[in-house]
Amino acid sequence: MAAESLLPPAPQIDGEAMLQIFVHSSVRFHDAPLDANTPYGDGKRLAFIGGRALEAAYALISSNKHPLPTAEALEEEVSKLQEQVEKWVEGYKWREMVRHANDVDLRTPEETRYLMDAYVGAVLVGSGFQAVLNWIATLVDPSRAAELVATVPRSPDRRRFA
Repeated sequence: MAAESLLPPAPQIDGEAMLQIFVHSSVRFHDAPLDANTPYGDGKRLAFIGGRALEAAYALISSNKHPLPTAEALEEEVSKLQEQVEKWVEGYKWREMVRHANDVDLRTPEETRYLMDAYVGAVLVGSGFQAVLNWIATLVDPSRAAELVATVPRSPDRRRFA
């Protein structure tokens, strides 16, 4: 079975976001201002916010395993995120979708992480953190995705702090 068939479908994102992610900066107009008429901005902006959302989702999902992992175990697990990102980007065949200059190597860790982070950023802007969390949980462990997300509190229990 091919690796891509093991991945859940990536969440749908807006066409504007697709252009920001899959048209490489090497073939873009370099000093273009951010488009104020779209919530996505540019790919760098999406990658910035998406990277933080991805790390938060991955850490949160990793922390919801039983027995509860220690902080050291969580740190070790989160340090493996780049390996996972490589598998996911390869599985979704996102590199093949990118328009870029001939001298650009899309297989570097930085370019690979940019693709994942920017896509996560587009999901975050378009559908919210819960959509990111659901998707990443399914990528991390499809058999336990519902369980991993179900244990994440939706909002603080105010009674605990009264």
